[in-house]
Amino acid sequence: MKHLLLLLMFLCNTANATSYNLVDYGTYTLDQNSGLEWLDTSFTQGKSYNQVLALLGHGQTLEGWRYASYDEFKQIFTGRGYSLNGTSDITAVTGKIDNDHFFITLIDLLGATDTGTDKKDLLGLTAEDYKNRDEDSQLYGLITSTYDKPTIYSSVSFGRYNDDRSAANLASFLVRVATPVPEPESITLLFAGLMFAGWRARKYRSNRAQ
Repeated sequence: MKHLLLLLMFLCNTANATSYNLVDYGTYTLDQNSGLEWLDTSFTQGKSYNQVLALLGHGQTLEGWRYASYDEFKQIFTGRGYSLNGTSDITAVTGKIDNDHFFITLIDLLGATDTGTDKKDLLGLTAEDYKNRDEDSQLYGLITSTYDKPTIYSSVSFGRYNDDRSAANLASFLVRVATPVPEPESITLLFAGLMFAGWRARKYRSNRAQ
């Protein structure tokens, strides 16, 4: 029964996969490129880094999740061919990209932290301390998409945010390693095994009845 449930979950969620290798599981999104699950920002929006950190401990609301590193967040984009320009981590930016729907798809999946009639932004903190090792601030990532019909301008950039500072448009990027799902070959073997087990059970019952 456990294997059947895993199979049904796999088949249902495969239908939600996009061409960007992102799968929506409702409260979190799986990045198939990295194997990381990203928690929706609704769980952390409006909270400071310190407030969210307190929710990650044993027995707390967000147990099992952790802050994404700067590199893990950056890899979402660099791993898909986007280049970052800047003289340091804090000035890294993709620049404006025209009519690329990956950015807006990612914002919609994780949850925009700020919206307007012509824009959607997602501002989230990472685990990375600011480059001068100031323990009181973290690097953040900002994904933004602005509509100027018919063009959508999108970009990602980075900056720093104080650990104890909260804001309505601020969230945190939390991740965990995805639980493996059955590969297609495994599904075929599973079906074959179930059919064989059913055949053996029927044969056993038939022999006992004789």
